[in-house]
Amino acid sequence: MSEIRILYKSLENASSLKKYLRSQLPRIGVSLELSEISPYDEDQFLQLLIGALRGEECGQRSEGNDIIILTRDDINCWFQERVRQNTILISHEHEETYHLTIFALTAACQMWTGGTQMTVTEFSRRGKRRPLLQIVADIFTGKIGEVATRRLARNLGYEVQPDWDLSPERERYRSDLTRIGRVGEGRLYEAPGVISVKSTASLTGAWAEAPTGAHIALFWKIALPEDFLLRLLQYISSWTKLIKFLNERVGQADPFKNFLQSLSQIESGLSIPCYFEGFYRPSQDTLRSAGEELPFLGKVREGKHMCRTGQLQWSQAEFRQLMEQIYQEAKERGGR
Repeated sequence: MSEIRILYKSLENASSLKKYLRSQLPRIGVSLELSEISPYDEDQFLQLLIGALRGEECGQRSEGNDIIILTRDDINCWFQERVRQNTILISHEHEETYHLTIFALTAACQMWTGGTQMTVTEFSRRGKRRPLLQIVADIFTGKIGEVATRRLARNLGYEVQPDWDLSPERERYRSDLTRIGRVGEGRLYEAPGVISVKSTASLTGAWAEAPTGAHIALFWKIALPEDFLLRLLQYISSWTKLIKFLNERVGQADPFKNFLQSLSQIESGLSIPCYFEGFYRPSQDTLRSAGEELPFLGKVREGKHMCRTGQLQWSQAEFRQLMEQIYQEAKERGGR
């Protein structure tokens, strides 16, 4: 057979479905070799595919909508034309990575001291207070979509400026992209309306969210290594200095010398694949109320816009058109 048949209800269990797909994909000619699915690894590719099935980005529903039929062509088309084309790599070689790191560390510290209007739950669906390093990771993940948007927009001839404001006067739902212009023009205009840029490390997600005040919503999935902060510290030598310092204090004492040897082998450098799922214009049709149940998500924690990823506009031609519309409106307002 040249197809995989998947029970729709099996999409609920991502772990079991991932094992099933790993065993079945080679049978229909879909390779999981790194050379075929880069810049993602096998686990990331399978998670993205599960998210695509949940979001109805690929595959065909049949037999009373209880079965999803997945073919090699479905997967190749989805991955080559949508995922790979819309993936931006953010690495330790990019200046924006260090802007992100500084912002995340500063914002996390200010959250604990009350120096910003941002809250300890703003960059996460968690409703409880989190440890400081978890806040740093959540802010980094939530903010990297803006940096990736900047790079994608620049590839298409536009300059956009992310919102780096941390002042106590910061508005609760201000635009994530504050200014826009064309590459080479040397002038940026204030962005019209509220442009929401959301990014998540949950690759299996099926919904693109935006705050209630958003006029345009952009959505990214981020294949962020769990040890990204350690890799970054290793690259800038801070980690190496820490290991050296601890080694001088501990010496050959067991078992700590073995612990230190393990820590010293953390991979240096960082490359983060950022997948642009697409964008939509929030409306009454996408507005969800607190407590409303959504497939593969559960209850919505607070009122917000939610759009299934399969309904997003995602081609670069559509995104270029969106950037031009925003630019023209911003320029017209700036000229008044």
